[in-house]
Amino acid sequence: MSDGPYRSLPMRNVWKMVAKRGEELAYNSDEVAEATKRAVVSDWKNEVSHALIKALKNVFCLRENSLALPEVALEQLESARVKAGGSVFGMNAVEWSIQLVHEGKFGMAGFLEAIGLAAKARCFANARSIDEHYIREASERKASDVREKLAGAISALKPQELGSILANPRVPVLRKKDAIDEGVPL
Repeated sequence: MSDGPYRSLPMRNVWKMVAKRGEELAYNSDEVAEATKRAVVSDWKNEVSHALIKALKNVFCLRENSLALPEVALEQLESARVKAGGSVFGMNAVEWSIQLVHEGKFGMAGFLEAIGLAAKARCFANARSIDEHYIREASERKASDVREKLAGAISALKPQELGSILANPRVPVLRKKDAIDEGVPL
């Protein structure tokens, strides 16, 4: 247990890193958010097909709906749902897209917001999984501390920013601090 409950967390390594940063006091909220972005980008690249991304982008950029008719866009989104396959992340992106089309949001900003909201939903879902694991494997106090730190970091993420990161998915590298002046902020 000295290595922390994050080691036995039944999730991918990128999410274990998020849990580790959420647990250890040496990491602040910005560093937890950085690890969370890296994890969600990794999930996006692993789960969401290029065909679905292209279909969603076409709906929001009005490729076959120049009049921006919500009925046509909703029909296109329903046919794009098949391209999500078994990906929960992809299905959430379609669901958020449907919600934003109902609100009349189109254009690249609408596309970025839709995938950003799906990403944020994924972050909160994984934070709940981490929380449940900590409740089982550690003390309630530690679970509460990790929950608060993760919730704060995820809440600070803006959907448009997440969407922009996912639209151009380069997995951000978590930089190790090795200079003496880069230590824990005082």
